[in-house]
Amino acid sequence: MSGFKFVDLDPAEIRHIQRSRRGRLSYPILKAFLETKKFIVQFDPADTGKTVNSLGSSLSSYAKTHELPVRAFQRDGKLYLMRLDEDDEGNVIPDWLAKTKAS
Repeated sequence: MSGFKFVDLDPAEIRHIQRSRRGRLSYPILKAFLETKKFIVQFDPADTGKTVNSLGSSLSSYAKTHELPVRAFQRDGKLYLMRLDEDDEGNVIPDWLAKTKAS
């Protein structure tokens, strides 16, 4: 016996059951950001239903796991996205992944 207790219930009793795949929110946000070709942006999470902390954590984790050239970070309660494969002048950084993994 595992010691875990599972209680049967009707799914209608749960307000929000998500049956979609992981990344349903992170992928479109990160993809849209990369398509802007901007170096850094402030992202407003109001329409996502997530807090700045929750969304920032999700975006950081997704970008790192999928080796996307994006850094998500928070300053003063705001969420920012920054490109890692280009500098602020638009110059390509070819070894951005190696530099990211080294730090």
